[in-house]
Amino acid sequence: MRMTRIQRTAPVVLLALAFSLVGYGAANSQVSGIIPMPAELAGSIPAPTGKIAFLRDGNVYVMNVDGSDETLACNATNAFGRLSWAPDNKEIAFSRRGQVEIKGPNLLGGKHRVYDLFKVIVDSIGINSDWWERITTSMGGRYPEWSADGESILYTNDYNANFVDAEFPNYQISLVGPFGGNPHPVRKDYQQTEYFSINPTAGPDGRYAFIALFEQKPQGLIITDAGDPMPSYDEVRKQAKDLVQAIAPSWSPDGKWIAYVYNDINKPGIYLVSPDKKQKYVLYTPKGGPTPSTNSPGWSPDSKWLTFATGDGSIWICDITGSQLKRITPAAGNLAPAWSK
Repeated sequence: MRMTRIQRTAPVVLLALAFSLVGYGAANSQVSGIIPMPAELAGSIPAPTGKIAFLRDGNVYVMNVDGSDETLACNATNAFGRLSWAPDNKEIAFSRRGQVEIKGPNLLGGKHRVYDLFKVIVDSIGINSDWWERITTSMGGRYPEWSADGESILYTNDYNANFVDAEFPNYQISLVGPFGGNPHPVRKDYQQTEYFSINPTAGPDGRYAFIALFEQKPQGLIITDAGDPMPSYDEVRKQAKDLVQAIAPSWSPDGKWIAYVYNDINKPGIYLVSPDKKQKYVLYTPKGGPTPSTNSPGWSPDSKWLTFATGDGSIWICDITGSQLKRITPAAGNLAPAWSK
């Protein structure tokens, strides 16, 4: 039976629901043989500095790394998902979520979510919170990550978002300039819609990490070169291995680690893995504390600290050994923290 547009949204809703079922966490706990990073491997860890952007009630805020001087950056009301600072810290990219209801002449279609990328100018923070600029207009843009050179933004684009009677979404890794333009798919085989890619993050060596979906089902964390074709189903399963439940990856600026949320009811939390997947360490795991949220953790520019949110609406920071854990905001609906560059 042909899937209508309103039917095609169901797997996406179910996927989002599955991603929301991450368990509780606490630092420095051993889980299934995965231990915290040794201090000698982490090296010297200086005090954290900079700014952290985050979401609350669909709006973008900015604060110091100790939680002080909280300021409304953009009164978007519908900001959603990952935030990303430009390398010069002058802009913050984010996505906004809307909804449309369209039916074609054949009565296919219905209500569905749409997304696009926007940015807020940091100089306007504290002066005009109603100022923002739109980057994409394709209705499918989510999970932005600014490139290290500031020339492009990596993100997930649904290439079927503008088709009323599309049978299912087509999530693919894409690039767009910071001033907009047409999305550029990273992979030449992006029209093979049985293969999906979401939550992309880039390493400094030109590789990408992302979550692979096959027939709309998450398969795990994949790391590959930008120009490579999408791996086969068997190759995806082989690569994912014990990272099948990994979601929301974030590559460290120094290229040494990928942080991710592990969506497994038996061993949930936030973990680190080396790009060759030979080293794995725990950062934040269950111990009766608040639930890690499903947005990508944010790295400090020196790759020594991370920030993340928990299900009670708190924002936390800790170093890469899982130590020096500190809650920097109260439980107030805070989401998706991102460290300035």
